[in-house]
Amino acid sequence: MKTIIYDLDGGEIEKGVNLVTAWEEESSRELPVPAKEGYIFTKWVDNDGRRIFSLDPCRIRDGITLTACYTEDLTTIEDDVPPKRKGGRKAKEEVIIEDVLKDTFEEEIREEENIFETI
Repeated sequence: MKTIIYDLDGGEIEKGVNLVTAWEEESSRELPVPAKEGYIFTKWVDNDGRRIFSLDPCRIRDGITLTACYTEDLTTIEDDVPPKRKGGRKAKEEVIIEDVLKDTFEEEIREEENIFETI
């Protein structure tokens, strides 16, 4: 029997899974999947930073700490929130340029439509 310590790094784990577990080599080899608000779980790593894919008796030693790793979940951005622009003069200039280009493009379309009407 080996002791496994799960470091959730601020995440949560399903009920019934203890953070300190006595694991027998004959039992399940699946690792729990933690959840952390605003993040996606990516992997478990051991004390040496090596990725652990499953509870392999050859790689799991007694007293090992497995640390959960996450990446930021960028899909949680609200759809109705407009994209943020950096403040300052440069951002204002970019907006003005975009407006001028849009107006110029629309004017060119109107001119082309007028040309076709006169032909």
